[in-house]
Amino acid sequence: MPRGRPRKMDPEDALSKALVLFWKQGYAGTSMNDISAATGMAKPGLYANFGDKDALFIKSLERYVAKYGEPVHTAFQLGTGTFEEDLTTYLNTLANGMTLNDHPHGCMCVMASFDFGETSDPVGVRLAELTAKGREALADRLQKAVADGELRGEADLDRLQLFLNGQIVAIASLARTGAERGQLQVIIDMAIDSLPWSQQQH
Repeated sequence: MPRGRPRKMDPEDALSKALVLFWKQGYAGTSMNDISAATGMAKPGLYANFGDKDALFIKSLERYVAKYGEPVHTAFQLGTGTFEEDLTTYLNTLANGMTLNDHPHGCMCVMASFDFGETSDPVGVRLAELTAKGREALADRLQKAVADGELRGEADLDRLQLFLNGQIVAIASLARTGAERGQLQVIIDMAIDSLPWSQQQH
């Protein structure tokens, strides 16, 4: 009996599986052999559909941000509540997403930043572009909070943005290493409480 033709692998499905593998193991810990085994797509097929490992990692980052990052950042940036309400929702939504059990814990972009940082490497450049939305959303809401009198007028917005971004990195890192959701809540609550709220707002 003649053998059937091998099943053609769906590039979209292969990309989804590669994303999860990179998210779980990191860029350095994931080889093209690993991806081939996880996706069922031979390496020539991976190269033909996605390019080299860097290109596949960038495509995985792009899909990750589109699915898990941008909707959250956009909702925060366009939020109609007070800054305290929307920031609390924002940080809790991030923490919830980083601790779900149906995908790896932590944030793929934060993990990638440990490998690439702000380098001139194509992956580092693209990573900075992809994470700009979150920084932009936070900067916009901080400025609005001062303009609306929710934060004290003398607040140093650059330092506040650096501080809050640091809390997000801490949440992602702790989630990655197995911290319980309640432990992340401590960071969120303390971050909110430490902001320079105007007296009438907090």
